[in-house]
Amino acid sequence: MHRGYTKRWRRRWDKEYHKDHLLWVLMDYFIDHANYKDTEIYIKGAGLIPLKRGDHVFGTPSLAGLMGVDRQRVRSKLKILKKIGFLTIKTTNKFSIATVINYNTYNPQENQANQQTNQQLTSNQPATNQQLTTPNKDKKEKKVKKKIKKKFIPPTINDVIKFFLDNNYTRESAIKAWRYYDDGDWKDSTGKPVLNWKQKMRGVWFKSENESKTVYKTPEETPTPDYLKDFVANIGNKPKEG
Repeated sequence: MHRGYTKRWRRRWDKEYHKDHLLWVLMDYFIDHANYKDTEIYIKGAGLIPLKRGDHVFGTPSLAGLMGVDRQRVRSKLKILKKIGFLTIKTTNKFSIATVINYNTYNPQENQANQQTNQQLTSNQPATNQQLTTPNKDKKEKKVKKKIKKKFIPPTINDVIKFFLDNNYTRESAIKAWRYYDDGDWKDSTGKPVLNWKQKMRGVWFKSENESKTVYKTPEETPTPDYLKDFVANIGNKPKEG
């Protein structure tokens, strides 16, 4: 059964249907239990049964039990509901389908749209302003963080050489490392972008075989530019990482 709100026909009071309490309750029962949209339901022994908006499948015995009266009283009231033009009823040997005439009068389409909107905005406890605004605030903060996130700027060869020398690793290994990543558009061996080049150098290139045998106190004490030029000129194809 759909949980929501339905309207009531005020003319019921004019006709004094309220004086017949069982008739009154049955009218409310079918309004509240009728399908608010076209659907199909499965009934054992009958298969899938198509139902229209305003239809409701019921059995007289179960309905009588729900109302707390005998079956004959329910049948007599159902005849009255059909006679006054409130219901039509199709009966089979397994179940009955009641259709509320003018169902849109009691449950208009726009009423359903409002109910669905209210159900989305309402939980068991009212949401606070903070609860309603937090998701949007979090999204904005994430966008701002992405914008202010520093863009990776590849180091120059001199940056890498200085970093290696400062950590007592050879100029040659620094040049090899820089060429490896520069030729590969600063992506590692798995194809992932290098986001922190100093961290990558420490993790991959700072190995014992790349350590400098001589501790240079200043960059001026490192090999001469002529030596560096000869070394670069003699470097072969792109070296393997590490």
